[in-house]
Amino acid sequence: MRRVIRRDCPKRLPEFEVALHTGMRLSEQYGMLWEFVDFKNQVITIPKSKHGDARHVRMNSRVTAILSGLKNHSLGVGRVFSLHSPRCWFEAALGATGLKDFTSHCLRHTFISRLVMKGIDLRTVQELAGHKSIQMTCRYAHLAPGHEQTAVEMLVKKSAAPRRKRTVRPTATTTATGQIVANNARQLQFSKPLQVMGLGLVGPPGFEPGTNGL
Repeated sequence: MRRVIRRDCPKRLPEFEVALHTGMRLSEQYGMLWEFVDFKNQVITIPKSKHGDARHVRMNSRVTAILSGLKNHSLGVGRVFSLHSPRCWFEAALGATGLKDFTSHCLRHTFISRLVMKGIDLRTVQELAGHKSIQMTCRYAHLAPGHEQTAVEMLVKKSAAPRRKRTVRPTATTTATGQIVANNARQLQFSKPLQVMGLGLVGPPGFEPGTNGL
């Protein structure tokens, strides 16, 4: 799709990339004004989303670069994209690709699906997509069954314990002239778990000690 747009209507490529990397709804993207774009914090503020509330759309480095380039070649006021809809160019590009049952709204679905397949937690995906409920986001959960297995396998993997550094602690003796001379002595190494208030701290095997009331 990107190749066809770059070949047939390259001026529309920024619209395609912004949709693919932000997941904005068509009404949000084509109603976006330059005053909504905060380059410093890399966020686009939509004053009124589909659900009536304002929402914040995060910009990754690609979207930031694209919009910066567009602003440098425009007056920097008014609408970011002049068209009210991508239909006039998107359908033509779509026909050249041979894709079936694909619409511009599918770019939003692609954005959400890619986040889930990257292992991003569903709560974060919900915020990035602007879904009103987590149930709507959960419709995409089936796209990442492997990540669930990866999560439980994390409990099996042994983390490499950091090697304990040997340190030297100076001990002092008083000479005949009253001067303090420091002599190096090896720090004592404890082989048994320490005891605090009668409760054992984590011992060498790495298991948490039993506690009451937790």
